[in-house]
Amino acid sequence: MGGISQVKLGAQVHALGFYEALGFEAFGPVYDDAGIPHRDMVRTLRS
Repeated sequence: MGGISQVKLGAQVHALGFYEALGFEAFGPVYDDAGIPHRDMVRTLRS
């Protein structure tokens, strides 16, 4: 059955630990968004 299998977000670097505690994993380089360092994160959902 189809559906959403992953959630992706751009997190402020200082909040990475918060999202990691929720099961997200950081990937890719740090980038600037509105003058604030961010990093992409992803979490795979259970089916």
